Amino acid sequence: MRHARSIAALRIIVLFGFATSGCGAIVSIDRAVLAYDRTTADSTSKLLLLNIARARHNQPMHFTGISSIAATYKFAFSAGVGPSTVSNLVLPSVGGSIEENPTISIAPMQGDEFTQRLLTPFQEQKLTLLLGQGYDVDALLRLMGAEIRVAIEGPEKVAAYHNRPSDKQGYEKFRQLMAHLSSIQDRHALHVEPLHFQYTWTVPESEVSPATFTSTYKDFSLVHDVPKQVYV
Repeated sequence: MRHARSIAALRIIVLFGFATSGCGAIVSIDRAVLAYDRTTADSTSKLLLLNIARARHNQPMHFTGISSIAATYKFAFSAGVGPSTVSNLVLPSVGGSIEENPTISIAPMQGDEFTQRLLTPFQEQKLTLLLGQGYDVDALLRLMGAEIRVAIEGPEKVAAYHNRPSDKQGYEKFRQLMAHLSSIQDRHALHVEPLHFQYTWTVPESEVSPATFTSTYKDFSLVHDVPKQVYV
């Protein structure tokens, strides 16, 4: 009778152990993913602040990021029953362990990646997309805008206000204009559209080959003027 009770107790303990280990595994993985995400975002923010300080003192900036994170988890569980040393009762014994083995790859930003992410101008379509979705025009243009030009007396006379603290008058005017645009946006009266310019020039026929067409003229429309032997 006592042996049957021991087997039943052992089964209950094992089933309970498997259930709790499964829940513990899910909770541990969920917390680990969120912790990795917070750590990555925190390191990026600290690196940005550090580079701002380096640029302020004319020191070279370094861009290093976490490229990948691969974590391996091992869950172990053990359970059993045995006699007590002080009485005739049968006591359960439960044990478990969790092992985490993360592999984090840290790589500097350089080469083509550096050029594409930092030196390539922000695309016009992305700017208009963000403004169309209601992103704050004040914050967006302060981060991305180099200057703003305002026509004073027709298109011939234009004043440029730079987004640089060293230009005290221009920087103050730039911030005032950004605040004004933000107030217009808050009233849902701001409409931003790109300006399209069309230029036409001629290229000698001998200078347009399949290689140059793919690398240079692929984004342009070409019209072959046969009598003049040029492309327009």
